[in-house]
Amino acid sequence: MQIPRKPLASTALAAALVPLSACGGTDGAPEESSGPTATADPSPTEKSGLPGLIDTLAESTAETDNFTLDAEAAAVDSEAAMSSASNTYEVQGPDLPDRVTATMPALGELILQSLQMTGRDAGLSAEELSSVTMIVEPDGGSPIISNSHGAFPGGTEWVRGLEGAEAPAPPPLAPGELAPLLEELADEDLITQEDAEKVDGTTATLVEGEAKQAEVEDLGQARETVEGILGGPAAGPVAFAVWIDEEGLPVRLETSDDDVEVQLAFSDIGSTSFEAPEPGEVHRL
Repeated sequence: MQIPRKPLASTALAAALVPLSACGGTDGAPEESSGPTATADPSPTEKSGLPGLIDTLAESTAETDNFTLDAEAAAVDSEAAMSSASNTYEVQGPDLPDRVTATMPALGELILQSLQMTGRDAGLSAEELSSVTMIVEPDGGSPIISNSHGAFPGGTEWVRGLEGAEAPAPPPLAPGELAPLLEELADEDLITQEDAEKVDGTTATLVEGEAKQAEVEDLGQARETVEGILGGPAAGPVAFAVWIDEEGLPVRLETSDDDVEVQLAFSDIGSTSFEAPEPGEVHRL
């Protein structure tokens, strides 16, 4: 993706598509105490306000390595050559393959123009040329790429071994990384808890705030997380908005700086699943 310094969609998308133009909760309620203890600190589940919300989020996502994430990035400068991109990550867990569908509208237009200038016709629209689906196996190696448009040889639904195509980068944020980020932002008084509201049809509590560029640079581990979401170091102040549902699961995150606006939407946490192609469905190029 060529959004300035913000490669959310990863160079794997360009590597896969450019050659295309040339080749045609807790398990139970807490036990009641036998009596009040005036000096005891509250347990995580007894905390209220923002600290309690973050602790509930941490508990709900502690063992979560299965989720679907829709990630969108748009350059603040709409005149940028590659002004927007989106990825859908379907993550099944460390021992199972992941599926990533990446879309970059401007790239599809460029590839189509290139085909037309050279007299080649892949029989595909710019929209079709802008999107690619890859399957990344847990042992790494060359990604398996969808051949749903029939542009690659072999006559199979999937291909492998496309020159220049690398596995896409991992998701910019996993559910378990959100609580440590919010905890550090809260410790620095950079975010506050707002009222619950509906987002994507779900009742969720909003946490929002803003950090100056210098404040982001002074963060600890959270700085790395923020830069991972933005695709690079912060450019100017960074705004945060995070929605957490009644079960303590993340629903949506929006963040932005002077260069890019990013939206992340989580779904199917703990239930993401898909069928990987059989060996006979994959043609090695």
